[in-house]
Amino acid sequence: MKRVQRLSVGVLLVMTWLLCVAALAQGPEYTLKDYMPQTVGSKWIMKTTGAQGEQTITYEVLPARDIENQKAVPIVMKNPEGQVQSGTLGAVTPDKLTLFGSLFRGRNAEAGAEPSTILYQPAATFPGKLRVGQSDQKQVKMSRGEQQMDITVKLQLAAVESVTVPKGTFADCLKLVYTTSFGDRAMTRTVWYAKGVGMVKTEQSRRGGQPARVAELTDYKLAP
Repeated sequence: MKRVQRLSVGVLLVMTWLLCVAALAQGPEYTLKDYMPQTVGSKWIMKTTGAQGEQTITYEVLPARDIENQKAVPIVMKNPEGQVQSGTLGAVTPDKLTLFGSLFRGRNAEAGAEPSTILYQPAATFPGKLRVGQSDQKQVKMSRGEQQMDITVKLQLAAVESVTVPKGTFADCLKLVYTTSFGDRAMTRTVWYAKGVGMVKTEQSRRGGQPARVAELTDYKLAP
């Protein structure tokens, strides 16, 4: 009887050890909320390079909207004149990251016109904790007015790495890759987030093999 008990304890210890080794091999989990401040009024000032040369743009957190009985936080990009050009609608908690859609202002829009809202149906929800190399994707419909399109939204934690930008060097940044696919086309946006700071660098793919649009942090201010 004692021998059976000792054998059972031994098997249990081995199994526990194997589970620990497997967890270590997968690497640590990173909580996205720790890297994505969403306090209203927070701002990140970026220097961009691309087809239009160098520009200074500002990302800013605006008051939340009610979408599908949930709070969706707009983080908008403003051009040097202070006009909203684009943005994302999302919410992050310790358990999940939800993408509700995006904002977009067309090139031919009249001055002062509000950007169009493009919503996902349903909202794309991803885990709030990810390991390096882990990815998840959702099939949703993209709604703009009466128009709808089937798309795939994918999120991947590609790496954890140091990033040097004009504001300085930030260690252990999450490199998150957002990919939106529809038909035979795909758009990729890569964002590096520093813990307790937010975005420090972004890279947006462009059509026709043109160089990516890169934005790097020059200054930031987090609202209390």
